[in-house]
Amino acid sequence: MDQEKIAKLSILQNQGEEIRQQLDLIDKELAELINFRNNLNGLKSSNENIMLSTIGKGVFMKTQILDRQLFVEVGKGVVVKKSPEEVYKIVGEQINKFSDVREKLMYKFDVIAMTLQRILSEIEENGPIAHECRCGHDPKSEHECCGRHKH
Repeated sequence: MDQEKIAKLSILQNQGEEIRQQLDLIDKELAELINFRNNLNGLKSSNENIMLSTIGKGVFMKTQILDRQLFVEVGKGVVVKKSPEEVYKIVGEQINKFSDVREKLMYKFDVIAMTLQRILSEIEENGPIAHECRCGHDPKSEHECCGRHKH
């Protein structure tokens, strides 16, 4: 019985770790989206015509804003023109979707954590992990045992 519980503990720990890794990825994506949305908000409210634009790998250049329209890649190299307000709305929807997924994963993680705790408590209640008794008696009860071996 305890061996089954230990096997279940191992499986649940692995599932919990997988969910933790997924949560870490979602948290990273959410942080990037929130930062991007804040940058869009700054762009919408700014009257400046000069800004620093990233050209990749932490390298920036000063650029002049000629038009507030943004060019958004929508997949397979297709780029469409969008206003900052449209992009802000799309980013908000993405944040909501990631937040929903995060909430569902947190629920699963909590269920796993509670199940792990319950199983650990059951194992602790039963005392040390018992071995199979060679005489066929209950290994937790020495008075029933034949006494020819140790428990």
